[in-house]
Amino acid sequence: MNRSAYSRRATTALIVSTDALGAALVGVATELSGFRVAYPEDDESVQDAIRRAKPVVVLVDATHPIVSDPASLGPALMTGASVVFYGRAERLRDLRPAASIASASTIAFPDEIDRLPELLTAAAARQARGPRGTRSE
Repeated sequence: MNRSAYSRRATTALIVSTDALGAALVGVATELSGFRVAYPEDDESVQDAIRRAKPVVVLVDATHPIVSDPASLGPALMTGASVVFYGRAERLRDLRPAASIASASTIAFPDEIDRLPELLTAAAARQARGPRGTRSE
């Protein structure tokens, strides 16, 4: 686990899910990894939530309707945020084409929960490096 202490200045992960309980559990694991958690607000589009939260990573439940239109994750990709689809392994296998289009990583829950801190830390490091390995401001 990433031992970083949670802080209001921690990098943000946006969790996108229609399952409030599942999103909360992913949120706890994300916070334990030292990241701040944000969720789309009621009646807020995923794209608007990305603009508001400015996350370094967007964690998307594999059952969320947005996975059928990975191009709608464009705002995340344009800001340098990483996209991670999470869910059951069999559902993630079905999403390989969408994950490829969105340049998304995948993580099977609950089996691969121990990979979450590594994925989050790698996403934050990629965004800090910026384009072509340069440091972003």
